Amino acid sequence: MPLLLRALFILTLFCCATVRAENNLFGDNSGFLAEPEFLPVEEAYRFTSSVEGDELVLHWAIADGYYLYKDRTSVTTDAEGVTQGRWTYSSPGEEKEDPYFGMVYVYHDELTIRVPVAAEEGAEVEFKVRYQGCAEAGLCYPPQTETTLFIGTESDSPAPTATTNDAPSSTPPSTGQNSSGTAVTSSTPAPSKAADVDFTSSTSITDYLIAQGLLFSFFILMAVGIGLAFTPCVFPMVPILSSIIVGQKEVTMLRSFILSFSYIMGMAAVYTALGAAAGHFGELGQDANIQAQVQKPWILILFSGLFVLLSLSMFGFYELQMPSFLRDKLSGLNSKQQGGEIFSVFIMGLLSALVVSPCVSAPLIAALGYAAYLGSAFKGGMALFGLSLGIGLPLLILGTGGTKLLPRAGAWMEHVKHVFGVALLGVAIWMLERILPPEATLTLWAVLIGVSAVYMGAFTNVESGWSGWQKLSKGLGLVFFVYAVTLMLGAAAGANDPLQPLAPYAIKSAAAATGGSSTQQLSFVKVTSPEQLDQEVAKASASGKPVMVDFYADWCISCKIMERETFVLPEVQAGLSRFHLIKADVTDNDQGNQALLKRYGIFGPPAFVFFDANGAELAPKRFLGEISKNALLNHVKDI
Repeated sequence: MPLLLRALFILTLFCCATVRAENNLFGDNSGFLAEPEFLPVEEAYRFTSSVEGDELVLHWAIADGYYLYKDRTSVTTDAEGVTQGRWTYSSPGEEKEDPYFGMVYVYHDELTIRVPVAAEEGAEVEFKVRYQGCAEAGLCYPPQTETTLFIGTESDSPAPTATTNDAPSSTPPSTGQNSSGTAVTSSTPAPSKAADVDFTSSTSITDYLIAQGLLFSFFILMAVGIGLAFTPCVFPMVPILSSIIVGQKEVTMLRSFILSFSYIMGMAAVYTALGAAAGHFGELGQDANIQAQVQKPWILILFSGLFVLLSLSMFGFYELQMPSFLRDKLSGLNSKQQGGEIFSVFIMGLLSALVVSPCVSAPLIAALGYAAYLGSAFKGGMALFGLSLGIGLPLLILGTGGTKLLPRAGAWMEHVKHVFGVALLGVAIWMLERILPPEATLTLWAVLIGVSAVYMGAFTNVESGWSGWQKLSKGLGLVFFVYAVTLMLGAAAGANDPLQPLAPYAIKSAAAATGGSSTQQLSFVKVTSPEQLDQEVAKASASGKPVMVDFYADWCISCKIMERETFVLPEVQAGLSRFHLIKADVTDNDQGNQALLKRYGIFGPPAFVFFDANGAELAPKRFLGEISKNALLNHVKDI
């Protein structure tokens, strides 16, 4: 890759890396106080701790009308050489049928947990205590984190196993690990086997990972990553990586493997950094959400322009290389140039993960939640590294094995470059879709497909000496040109789906035939801050309507897919007609947007938050990630 573009990549990376978000996901909980009848979390659960001999004693005084989850408590430390014994509880707890977690055990009034600890004499060990509770009236608080200090006693032997009075549980206790590798016994309500995991629910995936342990979870996340590799969020990486390989003067399997591996490691660096941040801070921090920071219009335009430049080089308009006088002087440094090219591909992979594919899915949120549970930057980074390896594995196979399918030399190789040049232009349009109106996007797709059809020979006269491939190219060109015309017509009518460009005409035709109006459209009220959201929830409560809040961003591809394919369905519109619909637009990621995400513990869009007709949030109903038609209808039927 030329020196100029390499410098541009590095400069852009530096600029993006300096962007800093100003809020963490779970920190200040004042956002949950929209309703005055609910207590602040520190008053609902008065936490104290003490040390009695070799035991750390944790106590919660629980206010009336509130309860703590037994299964949502963890105690971790970063200290080396510290071990914990089996916990003892002040009482077995009470059974409760939770609409989200199933049968769980909860505590009212008070809870005391005794944690046997073995540490060196006089050692001061800081523990992080995490817990979560809800109000009977329907409000659930995000997980809370408290710190407490333990002073080591004379005994440095492993902590004895204490007799526990745990109540029997419908799910087996899971053994997590704190950051020192010590087993920590808790009864997390995790699925007992992979078949029971709901892979559309981040909570279900996280609970299952916690129950498995770090090593097995690493391979589970790899498998999940392989599945994510076939989602629309990762597809744009295919033409980017393929164009890098095709652009080589000599396409060999070894060279393709090295470049593909470098690209994937760049992508993996982003996910590993996110996991390390979540593991270090013990929570999902907005500071770690760099992807939201690099979706500014000027950044998207910059990278779209870059892909256009790369694609034009594929068509032979120019060759991306250094001036000849510099190339001659540096001819003796060819090996270093190759090393620099590998580094440039690494940077391209890193930027692709940040800018090209900023998708927030349930598996990604689950992996970050698992990293936060681990309480270690190293372990959290390893967990997300496993996920990124899974995402990159199909890309590595395609990038390396695809070389066998490519022609070695000749005119065919130029045609292959042209194909990937068109694909790169498609990636540029796909990125601009986040900031352009749907009509403009459809017009760009129409121009790209129509011009490609001309190059394919759609209007070239058939000659007697044409081969079968030439005739096939002309036939496909004619089909593509017809499709381009339909896209133009759709853009003129206000269509927003490239796969259904004539939908507006069909709707008008159906309305005319029935003598009615066009199909009903869901009406969302846009909010960008907690204050605006509170006002809309209050309005809905006054009219006795439940509320659905759709967290949305222009740069969120999954959000646009749902708008285009889910919210337009008649059955979905009927199912949501009784709701007051609110769109929490976090496109700008400003302070108001970040406060919204922070209040509800959301890493990024898409996500859905629900309130009942009294204005109380139904926290167990929160849904993170893209949701299908059937899942959405099942989710809202009992609200």
